[in-house]
Amino acid sequence: MRLLAFSLVLLSNLLAARGFWKAMNRGSLPRAADFAAMSVLLYYDLGIALEFFGFEYAPHYFPSILDLHLYDYYLVLAVIGAAPWMLRIGAFLIDPRPRFVPHEPQSRLSPSLRPLFYGFALVSTGILAYWGVVEHLRGESIWVSRWRVGSTFGPWIIVLYFALFLLGFYIRQRDSRSWWGTLVCWWLAGVTVVSTMPLGQRTLLLLPFLLILLFHMRVSGWRVILAGSVFAVAASQLLPLFKWQYSGQTMTGAELLAETLQNDFSRSNVLAATLAMSEPLGTRVLPYPASGYVYSALLFVPRGLAPFKGDNTAVHFTSEVVGRDVSGEGWGFGLGMVEEMVLNLGYWSLPFGLIAAGMVLGLLDKLSARVEALQAPVRLGALWLCGYNLSAVFLSFGSMALVGWALTLVFTYVDRPEHGRRRSWVPA
Repeated sequence: MRLLAFSLVLLSNLLAARGFWKAMNRGSLPRAADFAAMSVLLYYDLGIALEFFGFEYAPHYFPSILDLHLYDYYLVLAVIGAAPWMLRIGAFLIDPRPRFVPHEPQSRLSPSLRPLFYGFALVSTGILAYWGVVEHLRGESIWVSRWRVGSTFGPWIIVLYFALFLLGFYIRQRDSRSWWGTLVCWWLAGVTVVSTMPLGQRTLLLLPFLLILLFHMRVSGWRVILAGSVFAVAASQLLPLFKWQYSGQTMTGAELLAETLQNDFSRSNVLAATLAMSEPLGTRVLPYPASGYVYSALLFVPRGLAPFKGDNTAVHFTSEVVGRDVSGEGWGFGLGMVEEMVLNLGYWSLPFGLIAAGMVLGLLDKLSARVEALQAPVRLGALWLCGYNLSAVFLSFGSMALVGWALTLVFTYVDRPEHGRRRSWVPA
């Protein structure tokens, strides 16, 4: 019965994500809600499916979803099955007509400002590359440099992401399609790797290549699956380099892959835990209802100006699970949008919260159709929704969107036959 119930949920979620594959195969960009549906498949369905196919689950803090009481198991599956459809309903309420977004960008750099842009990009990324090389020459372990750099920069660590933000903007300009533009894209990807290596985040090393794959190359759905598999294997093999827990251990490549799939792509057991420790409405884990969202909204406000902002939802949840304060330890369990919503507002808020999130995705879709530099951060943010808490998504992709919009205002225009030449941020 458990396998049958999961099979029905998996089929439902595949249907909810069909727009992603249709758009990819016809050469257009999927909508943000389609990327969000893929996020559900990636962070929930994949882990459960692997367990049913014999993947050995080794629990650290949470039991396997297959070991739950039958009622709890069905409750988790109901949430997973409903989530992508609630998101799609919300997006439909904002934009009921399917929106075709061509893979080829229409925006381009203004010819008169093109030398200024390339000079700015070269100087800023050159500084970041130099900083990354100097940090590497310190000879520290990556987990040591991660703690030191993180405590030094705080939320302003996003300055070190700037090459990635430039890539997210530039890759949606027609200029990036030339041989010179392709070289610039790979330069920005390389600088991102060099400048973010000391931060100890494997995701940051893989993100620039995912950007190039999804938004620069012409791809099909099956190529995306193949590339995703390669990225997962690459992330697993980087574990001994990035995580002190795995340094010095003699683990096989298969064992490292199993650890990565269990820790990074299996949120169903965390979802079960959050449902068990949540109220119907309100919270019993956080200091007050929606405090995690308050923290996200005030992410870049200094704590001295907003001492009440507290910590993000993942910190409070982790402290509750392990039984100690982890706010100063720089780690926390991975929480996605659904778990964060449950912990902040209670599980009765889920239908309304998911529809509201879908409406936000629909609004961002409409906006990114006008400002093409927003297309990459909006869609990648949607893909990360079920794997990371809101503050982490804001930090990476919200910042990328703001930088892309600012660069759009300064450097670009759109040349469309039906509208003539106009600045790319001016509505048609």
